[in-house]
Amino acid sequence: MPDLPTQKAKMDKVVAIDDKQTDYADAGPHRVPGLSLRVTPSGKKTWAINARRPGRQYASRFTLGAPRDMTLTEARDAALKFKASLRDGTDPMAERTAKRAAATAARRDVIDDLIHAFAKHCETVNKTGAEQTSMLLNDVLPHWKGRNIKTIT
Repeated sequence: MPDLPTQKAKMDKVVAIDDKQTDYADAGPHRVPGLSLRVTPSGKKTWAINARRPGRQYASRFTLGAPRDMTLTEARDAALKFKASLRDGTDPMAERTAKRAAATAARRDVIDDLIHAFAKHCETVNKTGAEQTSMLLNDVLPHWKGRNIKTIT
């Protein structure tokens, strides 16, 4: 794994070696062990940290963000915070998964998504559901758009 240049001008010119995904390890006096800049052959760059989650035997790679969103110093700070939370016994990946699941569940309760999901179901399973689908999309949806199904009595 090659070392990451610490100068901004040189960091912008980092490319994938031999058209393969390449990880550049954080180097220098303020380096954070496990922090790397991953560069894909297409040129996409992401900050990543290798760390072991609580209760896991092997280290995993976690994406911290893109270099356009955070500098090397900010990536180092984020990596240190991430590692500190792992040492405290919390699992940031489990928290992220729980947040995404809650957001998805909340979005599933919006009538727009339910009507479109039902329309798709009717198209694939029930070939005669065109009339019901048309009624839902043209008559029901305009009046109830954006409403949470739990608020409808």
